[in-house]
Amino acid sequence: MKKIGILFGMENTFPGALVERINSQELDGISAEFVRLGGVEMASPSGYAVIVDRISHDMPFYRAYLKNAVLTGTQIINNPFWWSADDKFFNYSLATKLGVAVPRTVLLSHKEFPPEINAQSVRNLEYPLDWDHIFHHVKFPASLKPHDGGGWRDVTTSTPAKNSLPRPQHLPDPGSHLPWPSPSGVSFCTRSSLPTGAPMSDLILTINGTKTHVSAPAEETLLSVLRYRLNLTGTKYGCGEGECGACTVLLDGKSARACQTAVAEAANARITTIEGLEQNGRLSPVQQAFLDAGAFQCGFCTSGMIVRATALLHDLPNPSEKEIVTRMNGNICRCGTYPRIVDAVQRASRSMAKAGPR
Repeated sequence: MKKIGILFGMENTFPGALVERINSQELDGISAEFVRLGGVEMASPSGYAVIVDRISHDMPFYRAYLKNAVLTGTQIINNPFWWSADDKFFNYSLATKLGVAVPRTVLLSHKEFPPEINAQSVRNLEYPLDWDHIFHHVKFPASLKPHDGGGWRDVTTSTPAKNSLPRPQHLPDPGSHLPWPSPSGVSFCTRSSLPTGAPMSDLILTINGTKTHVSAPAEETLLSVLRYRLNLTGTKYGCGEGECGACTVLLDGKSARACQTAVAEAANARITTIEGLEQNGRLSPVQQAFLDAGAFQCGFCTSGMIVRATALLHDLPNPSEKEIVTRMNGNICRCGTYPRIVDAVQRASRSMAKAGPR
């Protein structure tokens, strides 16, 4: 009997559903179960042919167990060795060299050091830092997080006061010799697109069928206005360069990158965000199809995918698989759920055809 083990943390739905689905197939010689661990003997077989790892990024003990399991022949889904190479700053730098759009990033020193490190140990570090230069480079709002490790934790966002460029709330105490109050490890800032110090304009935007008054610099991005001034956070900030599609909205029914669209340019258009696709408490056919097909994993790209697919089906009600791939190209899913996304668009197409003209 070959066993598939599921190693998980706080999730309550996916692990059990996966075990149930595998076992319901009644495959000869294959079963699935939750991994149970006590003391792990060195170089001893794990007892599993495959382990699906959902939690080792949080648990050093699990990472050590999984590496040992690899040596004894277990196939691990999610590489336990990757943690040692999970340096976000290096990965961002490498991606930039390869031509991949990545938010502008600055590496900052620790706030806290091991006990044996003292002021003499950090004499190579500048203090105070040139904060004006740093934030001019990355722009506001700036996200700060550890430079390595997994998961979305210890992340804070610094945003400017209205119509100004203030110093961030978390500037170091003048009496401190340490340059950055990160909760742990080395942190960095990432670029966003909110202009600072620009004159304000009074604009009327038509968003999801409702006219909305907003005061913002004319060149501020539509993404920034939607998220930070109007609290329409379904439109995501991804790359800030118009490359990933997470910020996709509809302008007069056509898909557009909100991070590359000045709000003044959108003032005369009908703006539709992911929030506006729902009608009378019912999901749109595309939203429902994405849900039915499970066309997401982390979900960060999903709103942009759904909006892009909505525009696609407006233009091509019955697209071929090739047409779906071609038209959806440019909206990136870093979790790799592309087959399910194609399936979702096909489902939505069939559903809309069956329902007839709206």
